[in-house]
Amino acid sequence: FPSHDIDRLNMAYYLFGVGRFEECLEQIPDTSPYTDYMIAGKRLEIKCMYELDHELLPFRLDAFRVFLSRTSHKMIPDHIRQKNMEFVNMVTQFIASVKGDKDRSARLLERLREKKQAFEWLWLAEKAREMEVRR
Repeated sequence: FPSHDIDRLNMAYYLFGVGRFEECLEQIPDTSPYTDYMIAGKRLEIKCMYELDHELLPFRLDAFRVFLSRTSHKMIPDHIRQKNMEFVNMVTQFIASVKGDKDRSARLLERLREKKQAFEWLWLAEKAREMEVRR
């Protein structure tokens, strides 16, 4: 039932907000008849996996990238697809970076400033800033 999926996604956002990332992943619906909710769930899953340093994160990023490049042209407008691709590209750059590299962190923040339309912009900026102090 679609409203059940919406309730689960809302609960997942709450769990993410309070830092309960494993539980958040369990709540995210696999799919939804509502494209916006399905895509939001995919982004939330990637954010959780990043927070958990999950081994499947690179594969989920690739799957989302493929979904955006192949399937989404029929389902979502180009500008929305682009905002999602910018999110995927930034997370990909994060996982390829060495933690504690202040120069890299500064470059990522600069790239992010150029991509102000990226989905999850505030979270991306927070992760880029954290990168300079993580060891």
